Amino acid sequence: MKKSKKENIKIAKTMFKNSLDQSLINQKKIPSLVTKVKLEYKSSALAILKEYLKLVERYEKAQTLLVETSSDIQKPILEKIKKTFEKKFRKSLQMQVLKKPDLITGLKVTLDDTQWDYSLKNRIEQMKEAISG
Repeated sequence: MKKSKKENIKIAKTMFKNSLDQSLINQKKIPSLVTKVKLEYKSSALAILKEYLKLVERYEKAQTLLVETSSDIQKPILEKIKKTFEKKFRKSLQMQVLKKPDLITGLKVTLDDTQWDYSLKNRIEQMKEAISG
């Protein structure tokens, strides 16, 4: 029997909680959880797994510090950036670094839905707005 959206979300949340080990997603647990959902909730399995995937993506986004830079940054500087954000948000973070030459110089840091833009491109855009505003 097909489950309601509310029930699917509840099952997906339980599945998500069961895939965590000490606040980290244990990838080894996921295949057995997926198999269990497919067997127990055949008609709703796809909807449940879609909700589960949304939860995992949201969680990963909240745990990953994305640093976009116009050029290579030395490792000690990246570590300092990471430690600063870990201290500020009182949690351990993963870090992903992307090279974006269009930033001209500087960097952008994104955590979850918040972005800090320290790029020259951003400063130029702000000046354009101030002049034309």
